Amino acid sequence: MPFLELLKADLHNTKQLQSLMQLERGYIEQRDLEALNNLLVEKAELLSSIEENELKRRKSLIPGEFDPSPEGYRAYIATLEPDLAKQCHEYFELLQTELLKCKELNTVNGIVVNRSQRRNRQTLDILKGKPAQNELYTKSGVASNSSGSNPISAA
Repeated sequence: MPFLELLKADLHNTKQLQSLMQLERGYIEQRDLEALNNLLVEKAELLSSIEENELKRRKSLIPGEFDPSPEGYRAYIATLEPDLAKQCHEYFELLQTELLKCKELNTVNGIVVNRSQRRNRQTLDILKGKPAQNELYTKSGVASNSSGSNPISAA
């Protein structure tokens, strides 16, 4: 597959990935595990396709002349025929922007998952009758876990 076609395919795939990641956030928040599992299968397929195309793009680079980095790809694109180089440059920059959006969505989803896990852990501790673990700081600013039995002066 020509370099430009790989860029177009990945741009399409990253936009689909963003849509899935937005759905994923909703499923995480709703705790819809069945829908989340189905979505994760689709997400894995898209990620695999993106990775596969990245490997194909790397093969387009002349070994030893261009690094498989954004700068290396930009240098490679600059060596192409002017009209093709212009198109590849536009798609490559769009792809970089869309990949950054995917990274941001992934970070947000990770935060939502961590918050949900913490809330679940706290709920489980309450149900088990465990005292709440309050995090206090020592005089040196180091966090120390303590149960609710410390005197107020330790807070």
